[in-house]
Amino acid sequence: MIARQGKSVLVTGAGSGIGRAIAEAFLADGNTVHICDVNPRAIEDFLRSNPGATATEGDVSRIEVVDRAVAEMLGHVGGVDVLVNNTGVAGPIAGVEEIDPADWDHTLAVDLSSHYQNLGHGTWPVRYPGERDLPGQRRW
Repeated sequence: MIARQGKSVLVTGAGSGIGRAIAEAFLADGNTVHICDVNPRAIEDFLRSNPGATATEGDVSRIEVVDRAVAEMLGHVGGVDVLVNNTGVAGPIAGVEEIDPADWDHTLAVDLSSHYQNLGHGTWPVRYPGERDLPGQRRW
């Protein structure tokens, strides 16, 4: 892996699939891992198989979930050294006239906005250590 041992790693969409494999590879290399996923069963399975990891359940397209995941990670390990934005959904598959606008909005929120939010909010404690206030009045 790219990270050296002893890093604290946040992996989104890590309950299964590629995200899980990434999180487990970071764990195997001696890093501390916190995952975030929308699926509670996938999180339970991951934590059962990887007892040293921690997790936040929620949809990272919602900014309050990103804030909670970062706050929980700060509480557990004190910071975020590596962020892996792995969250994504396939989205609606239909002709444009058949796609429900709410489905389209959800796809953009997960596949685009969540990555922006994770970069802005998830890396704030790393970029500005000791600063507890995030623009927009978010407090860690």
